[in-house]
Amino acid sequence: MAKQLIYSEFKFLILDYWRNLRPNEAIYEILIPLGLGFAGYLTVTRYMELTSILSLIGHILTLLSILVGFTVACVTILASTDGANIELLKKEPTDRKIGNRKMTLYQHLVMLFSFCLLEEIALLILSVSYYALYSSCSLNRGAGIGSAVIIAILLHILFLNGRNITNFYFVLVRD
Repeated sequence: MAKQLIYSEFKFLILDYWRNLRPNEAIYEILIPLGLGFAGYLTVTRYMELTSILSLIGHILTLLSILVGFTVACVTILASTDGANIELLKKEPTDRKIGNRKMTLYQHLVMLFSFCLLEEIALLILSVSYYALYSSCSLNRGAGIGSAVIIAILLHILFLNGRNITNFYFVLVRD
């Protein structure tokens, strides 16, 4: 059996996220950001110049850097806290599955935060690449599509973070 050339175990996290995404969560986290990303595409291509687009991407990079730090802090709290609420979460089953085994509420939260972190890092890399590509040339072609993709993924991350924060709130205030 040939060894893999690159690390690819992250695909299991991605598959677990998609397999456990419910229809109402998909509407909130996928369809709405895609629609807003399309609106962003129309705005960018009709009303913005390349310098304005690059400025927007610069602000997105700042926001992503903050989000990565926030998500790492949340994962750290979940992983290192041994409070009564966390112990309850580790025992409470959900109807969601990893493979053939039921996932606990704790595992579900860790999966959501981990997926969010992976996606934030991927978007950070994509945004830096986009910024480097378009700031080094005067090429305006494709800038609208790239911006729309970045906006849609960023909105997905923000909506997912909204759900994660809500879940995290209920973990901390649970009686």
